[in-house]
Amino acid sequence: MSRQVEESKPIKPLKILSETFPIRCEVCHQSDQYDALTNNCLRCSEINATESRSAPRADENQNYYFYSRTITRDISPRSYINRRFTLLASALVAALIYFSPGVYYVAKHGFSTNSISSEPAIEELSSPTLDYPELPVVQMPTRAVPYEVELSLNEPLENPSVVLAVNAVTVVDCDEPIVEVRTPDNDSIEVQQSSSLDKRLYLIGKYPVKSSNLILVSKNNVFNVYFEVRENPDAGNFNVLVKIKK
Repeated sequence: MSRQVEESKPIKPLKILSETFPIRCEVCHQSDQYDALTNNCLRCSEINATESRSAPRADENQNYYFYSRTITRDISPRSYINRRFTLLASALVAALIYFSPGVYYVAKHGFSTNSISSEPAIEELSSPTLDYPELPVVQMPTRAVPYEVELSLNEPLENPSVVLAVNAVTVVDCDEPIVEVRTPDNDSIEVQQSSSLDKRLYLIGKYPVKSSNLILVSKNNVFNVYFEVRENPDAGNFNVLVKIKK
């Protein structure tokens, strides 16, 4: 009765713990000349070897299936020489096809270094001569003087010269109140101070002067303004506004 109970128990499915490659040849049963990765034996190279591997499915606790693949590879010396000879012959045929135009040209015309020129021949084209009328020479106008110029009280040596004009008014605005104005001895300009603003002056040129200076005295500084008076009072020929900043 106990034997019948044992036979009626279900058989548990087999569980594969690990998989390894074979360690010897299945034909000669030797491992000295056997390659387990390729399943190839040098001693039995002329015999087809069959490699069997097992691969489980992706889902666990499922049955496994097996697949087999037949690998045939001939590594005898004769087959090695045949493969190398085929590659060499293919390379020779490709070289003949590639160099055949050059070989044909040299065989027909001969090889000469004089026939090969480093520079291509350029045909000189005769251009027709055209008679162009002479254009009048136009003198370009001089560079216009800026409308506004800015002077610095802290760096008086780097200040540019102010350009004035005869019978033209130039406005001077200073950051500090102007206490005294010292005009040059030649009386080349006329200085008028604004009645409403003690920081503003009006400079009017009387006659042309190449270079002269004007001294402005404030509470904290004594400022020297270099100027030039031009004869032409047109716009762009003199500075209209001069700003003196700290």
